[in-house]
Amino acid sequence: MTRLLLKLVATENSSYEMDYYRDVQGLIYNLLRGSEFNCHDKKGYKFFSFSQIFPFHSLHEGDRRNLIIASPNADFVSYIKEQLEYLQRIRIGAMQFKLDYANVVRVNGSPNNLITGTPIVVRLQQREQSSGLSLQFVTGYWCKRYPVSMFIRQLGNNLLKKYNEYYHQNINIDTVFYRCKLLREVALKVNVNGSYQDTVIASKWVFNIASTDIARFALDCGLGERNSLGFGFMNPIAGGIVR
Repeated sequence: MTRLLLKLVATENSSYEMDYYRDVQGLIYNLLRGSEFNCHDKKGYKFFSFSQIFPFHSLHEGDRRNLIIASPNADFVSYIKEQLEYLQRIRIGAMQFKLDYANVVRVNGSPNNLITGTPIVVRLQQREQSSGLSLQFVTGYWCKRYPVSMFIRQLGNNLLKKYNEYYHQNINIDTVFYRCKLLREVALKVNVNGSYQDTVIASKWVFNIASTDIARFALDCGLGERNSLGFGFMNPIAGGIVR
């Protein structure tokens, strides 16, 4: 569980950039350009995630902020750190920073209990039994009007697919999430390609993951979809079982 912690200092006053996702993703892709880790045009999973810029409020010159980039590939993380040494300024939308510090940090303790650092996106495209023998075809983002079981099943399948692709394995686990708790649902406007905004339904959770190896991977790679756009970034929590 290796992460890169960036400490940033604001160089001017500005509002907080709500649509920071695309700008941070672009920063990471630019740092990786021309390297063996370049994944901008890769189809499918990108195998990295990142936090929001925190703390979350308007900036004044000299204010400090943090950003965390995570990946199961330690060389990927180290390469980004090396490339950041060449940057004097970092611009994320309206927010202007200078880089004060960038260092690899390790997550200590048991990773089995996780909480969302950024909301999780899960899209549903499946048939679900609604009542009796009737089936309904569900499509779109998961939200509270759908059963939690649909969310957990889709989330677990997605995580196992990423894990198996990254490690070239073929494991199958019936129960990925031992316990879970929905904290809240959010609707976010996300700049998709610069020409329009997509309304994304996402949610925040606490999880207990049965397998420590898979929990570590979730911390590195994120949960759900659009991890390379900043969704599904996870943090470990103390306190044991989710109730």
